[in-house]
Amino acid sequence: MKKTEFRSDYVYGEGIREPTAVIAYEFFELQNTDIPRYIMEHYQVSPKCRETWQALIDQMEELGACEDIGTAEQEKYAAELIEGLNINYVLWLASKDNVIDLYGADEDDIDEYEVGDVTLSDLGPDGRLYGYIDDPQPINR
Repeated sequence: MKKTEFRSDYVYGEGIREPTAVIAYEFFELQNTDIPRYIMEHYQVSPKCRETWQALIDQMEELGACEDIGTAEQEKYAAELIEGLNINYVLWLASKDNVIDLYGADEDDIDEYEVGDVTLSDLGPDGRLYGYIDDPQPINR
């Protein structure tokens, strides 16, 4: 059996599992630079894409924001970053205790999932972003 972890759609948000939308939101709205850093460190990324993302990361860290980039362009950058990873869906997962302790989830709102084959971010106890080919479904429902 594959390793499992947990999430609460109440905490993480329900329904948004499209990789480019999640990566764009995490980076451009929440200023999470870990996802592009992790992907560039662990996977093959084209030199042009690497250069673009490094400039975006530098700008985010220096200014706390990036130049005004529309949603379509944000998602285009995200698509270039994950090109070749063969994923169609993503989920943030963590241990059950951490979903409760760190995110204030009620135990009744927590679902168990198999971890994805592709890791896109690893924030340790705060959670990991996994990529999937098929839409992941809770295994406890």
